[in-house]
Amino acid sequence: MQKKTIDLKQFNKLPKFIAVEGPIGAGKTTLTRLLADSFSYDTFLEQPSENPFLPDFYVNPITGSIRNTTVFSVPACETNSRT
Repeated sequence: MQKKTIDLKQFNKLPKFIAVEGPIGAGKTTLTRLLADSFSYDTFLEQPSENPFLPDFYVNPITGSIRNTTVFSVPACETNSRT
C-alpha cells in the first residue's frame, strides 16, 4: 500500500480531534496512524488488554458498552485537558 500524506496547506482550519471507530479488522489503526502522520497529531489507541470491561461487553453489549467506552474515553479526556 502506497502511503499518501495530505497537504494541509489547502485547509483554512484543521480539526482539533479526529475520532475513528468501526468493527474489528476494518483498518481503524492503520487509518488512525495515517491521519496522525498527515496532521502531526498524537494517537490514543485503545489497549484491549487493559480494559477490564471488555469481556462484559461481549457477554452483553447493551449493558457493557457504556462501561467499556469509559475505559478509553476518560484517559483520553484527561490527556487532552492537559494540552
